[in-house]
Amino acid sequence: MFLHSCRRIKTSIAAILFLCSLASCAVQFVEGLAFDVNGSAVAVSRQDKSESPIVTIGAPVRFFFERPVAISAQQDIAVFIRGSGRVDIRLFTSRQDKQPVASGSFELLEGKAAELRIFVPARSTIAAAELTLSDGDFATITAFSVRTAFVGARFDTSSYIVDGGTTFSGVSGSHPESIVVSVPQQIDSSLILGLTAGGTARISTLAQNGIVRPVFDATVRSDAEVAIPLAAFGGTYRIVIESSTGLSFALFAPGNSAPLADLHAILAISAALSGDYSLYRWDLFPETLVFDFADYAVQDRYLKRLAFFAEKPGFRGRIASDEEIGSLHGWNAHDYSTGTLFAFYSKALGSGISLNREELSLLDLLVERGVLTRNSSGAIGEGRGAIISVSRESTPGLRRVFMDHESSHALFFQDAEYRKLSAKLWASLGPEAKSFWMQHLAWRRYDTRDDYLRINELQAYLVQQPVSSTQAYYEALIERLAEAYPEDRERLEAEASYAVESAIAGATVLDSYLRKRWGLSAGKFGRIWRL
Repeated sequence: MFLHSCRRIKTSIAAILFLCSLASCAVQFVEGLAFDVNGSAVAVSRQDKSESPIVTIGAPVRFFFERPVAISAQQDIAVFIRGSGRVDIRLFTSRQDKQPVASGSFELLEGKAAELRIFVPARSTIAAAELTLSDGDFATITAFSVRTAFVGARFDTSSYIVDGGTTFSGVSGSHPESIVVSVPQQIDSSLILGLTAGGTARISTLAQNGIVRPVFDATVRSDAEVAIPLAAFGGTYRIVIESSTGLSFALFAPGNSAPLADLHAILAISAALSGDYSLYRWDLFPETLVFDFADYAVQDRYLKRLAFFAEKPGFRGRIASDEEIGSLHGWNAHDYSTGTLFAFYSKALGSGISLNREELSLLDLLVERGVLTRNSSGAIGEGRGAIISVSRESTPGLRRVFMDHESSHALFFQDAEYRKLSAKLWASLGPEAKSFWMQHLAWRRYDTRDDYLRINELQAYLVQQPVSSTQAYYEALIERLAEAYPEDRERLEAEASYAVESAIAGATVLDSYLRKRWGLSAGKFGRIWRL
């Protein structure tokens, strides 16, 4: 696509040169070089009248644009260049200006095509660019362009892109081992990491006084990026990303009020909420919305009625009134598929029962984010994704368990193979193990008549803790059931070994799948951990 753009630019420049020759123009445009502004070619000339796109070591070379180029909010100037050494780039609002409106200093990697990004203040106009090659033999400029703002660095085999506030080092082959990124102004941005192969990355903060503080380690597969919201770092000046595996990219992506996030990165955020909740998108399943609610009461106002509709015996499938469920417990954390959300709102809006302000606000948000749809007549439709939630009121340990439990449901909703594997595990349960699970789920107030719900909860309770903790968890759980149902103690104790052994076997099977398919594991649905 870039080659086609270059051909169009060359054609435009050729036409400009032809017209200038007819009109005896004094300006000597640089052959084959142009400023691409939204697909329109703006001719480029040099102050020294040279027609060469080459910059050599020595005095600055100033390039003039045929007309000033207006820059909108969140846009960069991109300079496409090949060469080696270091190059300084300064941008000016007029040809005569001595003070630049924006600038950047960049390292050029020999043999690689570089796209160098300079952030320009909104509503600026750029009339000239000045390049100074401070090291290397020479550099050849292939194009100027206006692009959507970019913060960070991305490396391919033969090319790379980097912004003026980002540096890199330790380049071995075609990828660096360290990237230092300046923190962007958008507070809801996320740092997105990618490695050349599976490995571990260390993420540290760099203060203005030069102190580097390690904050997170991340396990990253070559086929799956990891996202950490900027809020997880607290206030900082720059962020350092290091990996001996080699970094494919480290860049910031705007969150648009719902930043991409590793699930355990969300748990690391302690900043005060500005409203009822903070909203994120799971980086592995970006259509999954993750709500971090202020407390249980707030969470209930949004999701309690939905919980009874989706899962509670005696209520499943119908819209309960506030009077019916006001004194009853919902859940401390939640998960819902787009199908369940569609069924709830479709029925609720025609039930005659008034939804509260929070439930209606949630509906608008789900439509806005595409989890549900709404046509021109106002009818609700099924969209894509899922929602899960946790609460700040839960202890840190429970937040971790709840996050892993609820996210396993979101994965179950969206991964058909995982659903099939979970269904196979339920079908393989012996009579003793199945009896335990039916009693367990009934004790927790799930409607055990729903086969889909039973299978979904089976897998979630199996993978909410590490496989190594499975035996202790279920032995303790059987004791709790015996206390709740003293008349069944003898049977529960007699069948305990069957229940525990099947739980360990099932957790092991699911854990193996999570590791191979998603790089997750039982009890670890996040891929970063705080240092």
